[in-house]
Amino acid sequence: MDDNSEINIYNPNNKDDFYPFGIVLANAIKKVNDSCITGDNYHRSVEALELLMGGREDEIYEDEIYMLNSKHNILESNNKISIKERQGLYYDEKFRIINALVHRSTRGVLRVKEYLTQSELVRLVVKNIKKDNQGQIIAITGAQGTGKSYDGIALSKEVVKYTLPKRKFSLDNVAFTTQEFFRIYNNKDLTPEGDYILFEEIGVNANAKDALTSINKVLGKISQTLRYRKLIIILTAPDLSFIDKTLRKQMHFWLETDKKFSKKKGYSTVKPFIVKNIQRTGDLHFIYPKNTDGNQVRELRIPELDESLAEEYERKQKYYKDNLSREAEQEIGALQERNIMKNKSLRNDPEFLRYCELKDKGMKTKNIIENSLIEKSQPTLSKWEKLRKKIKYESVEDGISKN
Repeated sequence: MDDNSEINIYNPNNKDDFYPFGIVLANAIKKVNDSCITGDNYHRSVEALELLMGGREDEIYEDEIYMLNSKHNILESNNKISIKERQGLYYDEKFRIINALVHRSTRGVLRVKEYLTQSELVRLVVKNIKKDNQGQIIAITGAQGTGKSYDGIALSKEVVKYTLPKRKFSLDNVAFTTQEFFRIYNNKDLTPEGDYILFEEIGVNANAKDALTSINKVLGKISQTLRYRKLIIILTAPDLSFIDKTLRKQMHFWLETDKKFSKKKGYSTVKPFIVKNIQRTGDLHFIYPKNTDGNQVRELRIPELDESLAEEYERKQKYYKDNLSREAEQEIGALQERNIMKNKSLRNDPEFLRYCELKDKGMKTKNIIENSLIEKSQPTLSKWEKLRKKIKYESVEDGISKN
């Protein structure tokens, strides 16, 4: 990943003469006493500064201006506030917003670290759920033992604290299998708007290929309904390659585990990224989020999970793994039984007996095929040869045991 991607896009060009003038104007407005400048002149100065900053607006500026205009529209309907007072409040706040934009633009972007509580990541997820009415898909990747499951639970708890403040947080929404995921997802009483589902299938599934297929199918089926359900879907996986590229494009955020939990420090660390799908090329860009100060969040520190939640999760995970082991044992037993039955049937097959007879006479498999003595393919005869040798070995063993 290119660390310079979309980091300094708001920095001014050194040859831009508007910036020095803009800063001088901003400082002049800030220092001038109201008695020395008329209201109209002050308003025009603020508007001039806004024009000078045209083309350099960032997301923080746009959000703050949107909120300011919304408040101004509300004040217009209030007859108790005069036009002069209303305009004074409006332009004072607008100047503050523009002045902050000038500061962010000239000083560049700082790289900072944040704690999960009240972090920019949580703010963005909550905003996307509550304001933009969009369900969120978040992937957390990392090697086994890096704590991605605990990180997913901590993130879920922090987000749900704002999306469902009256709801008691629990681990009922943690799924280890595709069937369990659908059971949770389809139960709207269990997962109301703003709730989470933590899908743990890939992290502990014994068959990674089956897990990958399952999770891709699940995401493909829920992608059309995720928006109106307004849920936070958190996935854990060893790395992003476990998620199909098409489905990666539906992700909103990616957390890359960096350092596992340290008792000395009291937190684990992840690298947070906003996932952007470039429509022109179809490429995915992973961009560090910026906080309300315009700083780039390069590290997210996640505190230790509550002991009660950690113990509950370990019980759920152990129960799943125990069941998985029993299922694997049953599947292996059934497979062995099928092979035994198949071999018993094959031992009495006339063609197989004919093959054994030809081989016992010293004929090579190649000659058997070329002379069409047995109408079977090379792979089939290879399997037959293994069974023939096994029968021959068993006969020798029986002879030894009888003696």
